Amino acid sequence: MMFRENYEQDLIKLLIEANAISFGEYTLKTGRESPFFIHSGTFDNGRELKILARCYAAALRKKFYWAHFDVLFGPAYKGIALASAVAVAVDDIYDDVVRYCSNRSPKDHGEMGDVLGTEIRQFDKIIIVDDVLTSGTSIYEAVEFLDEHADVEIIGAIVAIDRCERSEYDDKISAREQLEKDCGFPVASILTMPDITRYFHQNGIIDEITAMRIAHYYDIYEPTAEIPAPTRNVD
Repeated sequence: MMFRENYEQDLIKLLIEANAISFGEYTLKTGRESPFFIHSGTFDNGRELKILARCYAAALRKKFYWAHFDVLFGPAYKGIALASAVAVAVDDIYDDVVRYCSNRSPKDHGEMGDVLGTEIRQFDKIIIVDDVLTSGTSIYEAVEFLDEHADVEIIGAIVAIDRCERSEYDDKISAREQLEKDCGFPVASILTMPDITRYFHQNGIIDEITAMRIAHYYDIYEPTAEIPAPTRNVD
């Protein structure tokens, strides 16, 4: 498997270098028992965060067709660093100044409120940035949070990795499709876990037994109906 976009290649290399995907037995927040775990917290230094942010910035332009947006919103807590870093990358690469913010625990002193970063203004055009899409809970919560603060337009959401699992509410569609159906905006990813798995297997990063365990997991948790291919080009 070859990833055609430079930002896809950069992210797959970064995942390997940072050991951001581990294999074993993990219980997810959904209660599902997974043979792998994606941990974006391993991107823990400036160089790795810079590469990650530039991958997001490039993917934003590619997948949202240069759509104008005002704000990048990163759901707390990982999204705080993510939104700010991607905003810097968008300015650095495309000379486009965008604001960023995140939610936080409400403060009753100093800089009061529950928004960290820029204020959320009426009619802001917003893109939500998150790390991994499993069930979509953090994005649903972000939409609710934003709607409570102003009359905004959420253009879409983007994640680094879509696990491509079925919705918790409808076995026939993916969690991504469920999000798009419920929220009314597109949800994009830089990479998908099935594509990463194939790349890792073909390049000897995981062995046959691990690949079989992951395949069995998807036999259980992939959507039962045919779903559209990810919106990216792969060989």
